Amino acid sequence: MAVPQEDFFELNITTASNPYPESAPRMLGTRDFRAPSGGWWWVALLAVSSIMRKHRAVKKLLWGLILLVIAIAILPSGVPITLVIIAVLVRLFFRRRRRSRATESTGQPTPRSHIPASVEWRVIKKAKGRCVDCGCTAEDGVKMHIDHKVPLFKGGTNDFDNLCLRCERHNLGKGTDDDYRA
Repeated sequence: MAVPQEDFFELNITTASNPYPESAPRMLGTRDFRAPSGGWWWVALLAVSSIMRKHRAVKKLLWGLILLVIAIAILPSGVPITLVIIAVLVRLFFRRRRRSRATESTGQPTPRSHIPASVEWRVIKKAKGRCVDCGCTAEDGVKMHIDHKVPLFKGGTNDFDNLCLRCERHNLGKGTDDDYRA
């Protein structure tokens, strides 16, 4: 099946290292990507990205550069590139806001965000894997929750003494009552 000519645009690149013809046509919406300078920069960018993937700031920068390069290579005019840049900036803004809500002003995780695995295991062992209200277990096909006896917003902590094991029905039914009984 022949593809209509308007589905193509030409890359007019004139560099000495370009192995492709001067006006290499490429179809929009496909993975047929021909790097403007022969492809070496794309490989180098991916190599640096894989080496530095553990560094969050470098990873974000490289990911932004990769998106920008792809946008420039794929999109024929400058208007859609502006839209892509705005979309990336909006995404980063909302991502930062979501992360900031999970931490206090000091940047430390809020008390709710982490119960150590050792404490969780001690709570499960103490309850013998059973809900403290009805005695059901995960083996009965019930989802189990680690619950705060005194809710965090009422001054409760993530300490072993403030935690118990409840089935999903009783934990969600309890809500924020600290003197709940089934």
